[in-house]
Amino acid sequence: MERRDRSVLAAAWRTLAVALGVRRLRTLAGQVPEPVEHGRWIAALAVLRCAPWLVTVGVLVARMLDAEIEIQPLLPIHRIVDAPLARALSAWSLLLVPVGVPLVYFMGGLLPHLGLVLTGGARWPLSATLRALALAFAPLYLAVGIVELLAWAHLAPARIVFGLAAAAFAHAWIAGTVAVAATHRIGVFWGAAVVAPGLAAWAVVFGARLALVVGTMPGLDVPPPSPYAIDVSPP
Repeated sequence: MERRDRSVLAAAWRTLAVALGVRRLRTLAGQVPEPVEHGRWIAALAVLRCAPWLVTVGVLVARMLDAEIEIQPLLPIHRIVDAPLARALSAWSLLLVPVGVPLVYFMGGLLPHLGLVLTGGARWPLSATLRALALAFAPLYLAVGIVELLAWAHLAPARIVFGLAAAAFAHAWIAGTVAVAATHRIGVFWGAAVVAPGLAAWAVVFGARLALVVGTMPGLDVPPPSPYAIDVSPP
């Protein structure tokens, strides 16, 4: 069991290193071994995604246990979503992160492959597209976890949080384009077009999650406190 755990960790960091180098990514994505071991890919991506997630959960639990009275600040999103509902949604979405790893793995590859099938560019089965995008999106899994830590623990202002998220998704689009184009032997513009919808869906969902916790948002001010609120702060 220990040997298997070490192999999963090694696969995670090896996948990350490959995805950060576009030339090597193109070479490895062009090689399509069959059958694809989806379990190993999901395990490697889960290591990258869940490592910062565990830190985030640990920080939040430590703060909750340390504080005598937890005072929840008002956020811009509370103009749209009721504050208790926003806190419940943010906590729920955070706790479901491990469940989302295999979901993102399959849906993130299914949508681009469906685009390839509909446009006549799928030279390999769905498993090849899943493998290619697992290679390409490995840095994004880690970056999303780090941005999540910065946002939920309030370690960075909103502009830095959204800026890092935008940069991570932009890199993933480029890497995903290279990987899909190399795997299915299609043009880069074709690859960019089929990768964009699935990646955009992921970006929208993650952006909505960030909006639940950030302290500032463009065009949306913090609502005034309710006149019926009770001041529980210490004198």
